[in-house]
Amino acid sequence: MKGDPLSLIVDSGVSDRSGIEVSDAGSGVVLEGASRVLGELLSPEELDVIMDRVRGQNLSLVGEGGVLSLLSKKILERALEEERTEHLGYERGDPAGCG
Repeated sequence: MKGDPLSLIVDSGVSDRSGIEVSDAGSGVVLEGASRVLGELLSPEELDVIMDRVRGQNLSLVGEGGVLSLLSKKILERALEEERTEHLGYERGDPAGCG
């Protein structure tokens, strides 16, 4: 199979990051409301579609090259890019950065 298995099953156009509060729970970080926000971003029906496509295309869900690893990687890359944009004040490739 060619390409990124994740691109075969999900639309990466989700950008809402509201409603998550981070707190220190002593033994680690707790994301308050993360489950609710995930439910808002990905309905049970959409999750069913993704899982059906994972099974139907015989993709690995876990492990190296698995859908969960690739999804985590894409989310982290997007978050880092957004942090860089916020820090610099302009997006990658924006002429405002030249000068």
